Amino acid sequence: MPPYWFCSKKVRDRMGSVYSFLRVFILSLVNLLLLVLGTQYILLKTAESTNAPYISIFFYIALLFSIILTTYFVHRLVLKEKENLRLRQLAYYDDLTGLYNRRALLNLGESYLNSLSPKRDQASVLFIDLDKFKTVNDELGHHTGDLLLKAFCHRFKSFVREKDIIGRYGGDEFIVILSDIDQEDTLTFAQRALEEMAKPIFINSKAISITPSMGISLYPTDGHTLEILIDKADKAMYRAKEFEDFKYQFYDSLIIDTLLNASR
Repeated sequence: MPPYWFCSKKVRDRMGSVYSFLRVFILSLVNLLLLVLGTQYILLKTAESTNAPYISIFFYIALLFSIILTTYFVHRLVLKEKENLRLRQLAYYDDLTGLYNRRALLNLGESYLNSLSPKRDQASVLFIDLDKFKTVNDELGHHTGDLLLKAFCHRFKSFVREKDIIGRYGGDEFIVILSDIDQEDTLTFAQRALEEMAKPIFINSKAISITPSMGISLYPTDGHTLEILIDKADKAMYRAKEFEDFKYQFYDSLIIDTLLNASR
């Protein structure tokens, strides 16, 4: 099982919720045990003492204090968990899209690739850029552009597997790291993703069509580090922008390096 920080957001949140529940449960159990023992003690004293009314009053005061104390600690735990969740959100996730931010994406991706063996493991890195997104911002406004990005990411996440890593690299650029996948399955994924992304997105009852371009590099064929794989996927993505119908491109060092060098 991967370390806690490497788990998906859903898994981490679930683990955090269970941990918080256990803390509250143990606290409540200890408090209940103290109440039971205290009640037994008071009942014994009441049977032996002529000051039963005073002991009863003391018992109810202790019970009220116990309830207040439990409520206070539960409230503190809830506030602390909310604050931890907020800090975790700021540290690892993009505010707008809810995806991993650039720093988290690079850290998680590099850690994942370091755990692989070039002899037996395969993975793919997809570099995705939204075509003509600046035009959407200029013509429809940044608010609409933000809503479009959120809708795009929500749709894209719906068919990315739980074990894959997806993050916002910057602006309208996204990176997906597909784990345990060969070139043929990567191609199937890319075709399906582009087909789904080609469908219009409705923002305020207005249909907006936006097409992503996708560059793909393969581990270990194209490189062993995330930096190299992102760089090659980026080059492949710019090559994909030249196509009209097929907006994806696998990295090919001979073709793409020649084209890019010729354009400089």
